[in-house]
Amino acid sequence: MKLAQEIYPALERVPWLSTMGQEPYPQFEFPVTYVQSLEVALGSFNSEIWADARTEAQGALTGYLSKHHYDSYGGHWNNLVKQSRALVEESVSMQLTAALRRVGVPTETHQVILVDVNRAALEISYRRRFPAAPFFFERLLRLYEAGRLPCGWNGSLSEWPVGNVIAF
Repeated sequence: MKLAQEIYPALERVPWLSTMGQEPYPQFEFPVTYVQSLEVALGSFNSEIWADARTEAQGALTGYLSKHHYDSYGGHWNNLVKQSRALVEESVSMQLTAALRRVGVPTETHQVILVDVNRAALEISYRRRFPAAPFFFERLLRLYEAGRLPCGWNGSLSEWPVGNVIAF
């Protein structure tokens, strides 16, 4: 199993948080609810349901890979996570820190965003080989690429993955 290397240079071109709260609101092939203020966005970003939704999404991916493609998952996942995280940090970290300061978002969000971006890179890499694998973090990456902040989940976790991403 190999990482999709082209992802990391593309991350350097992301306009991090540059259009938060601005109209028009982009439309995606997945449902998004937009919030109107940074205060509401940060409250949602720091909510338990957002943390739980992200954990649920990660579990859906790793559970699927473990069950259906163990040879490409077991023994590879942790190594790929570390490799990808280093590449994400190199590609994104400085730009993201500058963007957080520019828009007044607490720098503590930095690590959460890096985790999401790293998970997106791993999802993309695995879905290239196994298209039926579940995905969620790719959607978050699409929002980041649009200059937005994915910040929450609107839906019941008991009905996962039915629901929609909240963004600012």
